[in-house]
Amino acid sequence: MFQSAADVYTYLSSFINLERKLEPIEYRLDRMHYLRKLFGYPDEAVRTIHVTGSKGKGSTATLLASILTASGYKTGLFTSPHVLNFTERIAINKLPVTNDILLPCAEEIYHRIPPGKPLPVPEFEYPTFFELLTILAFLCYKRAGCQYAVIEVGLGGRLDTTNVICPELAIITSIELEHTEILGSTVDKIAYEKAGIIKSLIPVISAVSDPVARSVIYTKAYNSVSPFYNLDSIVSEYHTSETPEGISVTWRDSVGNHTAQSSLHGIVQSRNIMTAWYAGNLLQISPDAILQGIRSTTMRARFEIIPGEPTIILDGAHTEVSILNTVETYQKLFPEPCVLLFGTAQDKHSFAMLKTLYPITELAVITRPGTFKQSEPERILEEAHALNMQAELIADTEAAVIHAHALAKARKLPLLICGSFYLCADALKTLA
Repeated sequence: MFQSAADVYTYLSSFINLERKLEPIEYRLDRMHYLRKLFGYPDEAVRTIHVTGSKGKGSTATLLASILTASGYKTGLFTSPHVLNFTERIAINKLPVTNDILLPCAEEIYHRIPPGKPLPVPEFEYPTFFELLTILAFLCYKRAGCQYAVIEVGLGGRLDTTNVICPELAIITSIELEHTEILGSTVDKIAYEKAGIIKSLIPVISAVSDPVARSVIYTKAYNSVSPFYNLDSIVSEYHTSETPEGISVTWRDSVGNHTAQSSLHGIVQSRNIMTAWYAGNLLQISPDAILQGIRSTTMRARFEIIPGEPTIILDGAHTEVSILNTVETYQKLFPEPCVLLFGTAQDKHSFAMLKTLYPITELAVITRPGTFKQSEPERILEEAHALNMQAELIADTEAAVIHAHALAKARKLPLLICGSFYLCADALKTLA
């Protein structure tokens, strides 16, 4: 029935259309519990690690999956968003899921949940795209014979589609204000939602530095009788050096000094690397395998540097904090300003991001962040002009990518593309 991964994505995407046409579907887990039962609890066939956080969860999950793979375990990795192909979200041993695994699992879902047929749960609701994607990942990992799967939370934690697993370890990377219309308008409310992945007696590693958020997480772990490991209590000091090849992190704990090399960029990755290190320790992975896994980790569109004329930097950063990290990393590695290609969703704080990008920007091209998210490029152009930023608007994403690339090449400046993973994905496709 399905001939390709593209066919599967079209089927899954039909449920996005249903979500958009109907009233917003309430975030709750009864649909996921029904799906797990319907397909024989496939998540229970694999040992899992659950990772959430406002920032760093994707990097930490990827680092830990790489560590497990380096240790010899067949390892699944469930992350979002994808950059070029949705199969990236369902990775096995660091590679996108292959058709021989994907297609039979997708057909199993299709035969039981054809498009347009609601689930027999209260109000006979349709499953969401992410619910079906999550159950598809569980089925793929079971069929592939994965021994471990590292599962990244999509949104929040407590009511996220992934929060039906019983993991061996829970990881919370950071807490900041995000998705406030869904998760709450204060740090403690958001921390409460993230702490929802904590299960009774299951160890928790927290890299959260905000004291209010950390208190909420600690209280949940204490009440759950869950062993709690706080990164800032374990690590007494750490230092990071950065080169175009990546970063080196050196830190001290009660055992002694440690050093890890990574091809990832950005000081922000230091805490993710150390978190993954201690997660590997808890899972009894050898230090050599941990270091090898960290060293071999790669990620698309996380300050990804593509050499050439011009040099291209792809960064899916789309919040004020992540854009600040982008700028700090850029200033460490590049002495000259950049041509900026920028587009972001309408619910993002675009003015604050542009204000942060202003010091490194010679010229900006404003565009749409692809077609998946709603955006307001005309408003963003006005914000750029209000900052006295030299900027122009090309709403068509492909045309904007080509134009920005030509400008950067003519001016002999790096091209920085940021504000959205969808924009980075379109740029990669256009410039391929």
